[in-house]
Amino acid sequence: MDRYQFEDCLSDYIENNLSPSKRKEFEEYLKAHSSGEELVDSVRELMDSMKSMSEIKASPDFMGKLQQRIEAEKNRPSLQSPEKRTYLGFAPFHLGMMVVVLVGLIFVGMELLPTNGITIPTAQPNIELSFPQDLPDPVPPDIKKDEMVTLEQDSSAIKDQDAKAPFDLDKRGATFVKDQK
Repeated sequence: MDRYQFEDCLSDYIENNLSPSKRKEFEEYLKAHSSGEELVDSVRELMDSMKSMSEIKASPDFMGKLQQRIEAEKNRPSLQSPEKRTYLGFAPFHLGMMVVVLVGLIFVGMELLPTNGITIPTAQPNIELSFPQDLPDPVPPDIKKDEMVTLEQDSSAIKDQDAKAPFDLDKRGATFVKDQK
């Protein structure tokens, strides 16, 4: 017999409702485990104290009213208040606020990321230099500042130092953008 079987047979043992074979098995468990005797004594005291309690009188129709109340509770439609309604574990207000913050973060992130390379404004009005994204430096190191093209100069007269060919801004990846006024 194990502890669970012992506890199941406890009240039957106290009330002498066990078969002789079960009773013998129960008593062998009691001899082997001293905590079992303490449990039998405490349950015996509890049962004796319950027998000495006065009986409580209920109204004659108590059971009928109890059954009606149980049936009414079973059949009552469960009304869930709007405060308890959740979506993905969040209250509707909190979920809405989280969506607004998430969309805002996405738009701010998109504005911070460069999309078309690097754009450098120039001193000349209506002109800006735009370099592709794959260039590490907006002004390559082999272009000297005095070789930069101004509006008054013709770029074909400037020589490329590497190839000794006319200087070509398109070859360097730069493009001029003029205002369409």
